[in-house]
Amino acid sequence: MLVIPPETQPRQGGPRDLFFFTHPERWEHWPFLPVVRRHAGDAMDCGVLYDGAHASGLMGYSCAVFLCNIFLLPRTEEALLALPKETFDTPEELLGAGWTVD
Repeated sequence: MLVIPPETQPRQGGPRDLFFFTHPERWEHWPFLPVVRRHAGDAMDCGVLYDGAHASGLMGYSCAVFLCNIFLLPRTEEALLALPKETFDTPEELLGAGWTVD
């Protein structure tokens, strides 16, 4: 059986991540919050949360991770919404899927 040393295992999300998922007014790069999902080794998924409700009145995306690096965001909301995404019902599900604040 292969045992992975603890220092190479991904960080587990916690209360801090959940706080930021639910408080967009605290996001440094509002209306976006960069998030990552780390895998064992060096692999990592990049994504962003988007506060569409407060940015443009767009509802239904508060727990959607748009799979994109924050440095490569599209210039329009329409292009952002066309990106691949993972959608969750609650912030806790988002956390449970391994996403954490970057």
